[in-house]
Amino acid sequence: MNKMYAVTLKTLAPVFIGSGTTLKNNQYVYDKKKQTVKIVDEIKLIKVLQEQKAFGSFSAEQSQGRLRELKEFLAKKGIDEDAVASRVLEIKPLTNREKPMNYLHLFIRGGDNRAYIPGSSLKGALRTCLLSRSSEDTDNNIFRHLLISDSNLVADSDFAIYQKIDYSKIEKGMPVYRECIKPNVEVKFTLMINTDSAGKEVIDLAKIKNAIQDTFKSYHTWAGAVRKNLNHGNEHNRHIIYLGGGAGFVSKTLHYKEKDVATAREDIKAIFMKNQQFEKVYGQINDPNANIPLAIKLAPVAYKTFSEMGKCELFFEEVQL
Repeated sequence: MNKMYAVTLKTLAPVFIGSGTTLKNNQYVYDKKKQTVKIVDEIKLIKVLQEQKAFGSFSAEQSQGRLRELKEFLAKKGIDEDAVASRVLEIKPLTNREKPMNYLHLFIRGGDNRAYIPGSSLKGALRTCLLSRSSEDTDNNIFRHLLISDSNLVADSDFAIYQKIDYSKIEKGMPVYRECIKPNVEVKFTLMINTDSAGKEVIDLAKIKNAIQDTFKSYHTWAGAVRKNLNHGNEHNRHIIYLGGGAGFVSKTLHYKEKDVATAREDIKAIFMKNQQFEKVYGQINDPNANIPLAIKLAPVAYKTFSEMGKCELFFEEVQL
């Protein structure tokens, strides 16, 4: 009989799973004073524009590149913003408030426009953990015996917009903004592990938990070297992973888990140098090994307070079948 577990994922930081949809600032309503963004429902927008006989001027301005901000256009035509909005997102503290937002990357949603975390995202994170140095006996083929459902739906109220922050020697705000699940949100999954003819789990849960902890310790060693004041406290005894987009190169790869820091950097440098663009950049750095990878990925969660992007904690509870 297969083993089934209820998995609770608690976000400890903003989490972003990209849909592949990116909006320009003439495709959403940005309120600089309130620090909010209204995501526009395109069907509602077209209907209202047609009713107000403004669809022609909207299309002309958009095609000619004269439509700078949707908020200004709607105000000019006397159109209520709420009449075309599907949801409102708060913008968390930015490092460069004087600079306007531009591209906004949206979270993945289903056909009914409701957000969730794909099971494949969590399975990929667990696979990276299981393929770490402490789990060298793990065969890639074994992962077909690990089945993870998509998550429950995540409420719109559990989302906000966060700016990308890179940290090496200082926090550096990047012109990248993402719709993310807020910290302290719990999301539910179902995990099923196939058993063999003797009823033994093909991948036992204890091994998964140990691999998660070993991977986190490996990440903490690297991150602590980059950012001296990074404090993980007693988190080594918990089951913490980094999930989704923007979590950073180190959390997604095996280089720093399988090799010592110096060897990992040489390996990564060799990969980067095969790309002409990277070769041009790194060729101008006196000590490129000390700058690979360049930064820890952060997100602002309060004024001058940052959290590691994609950081989550997992809790497992067996379900009796």
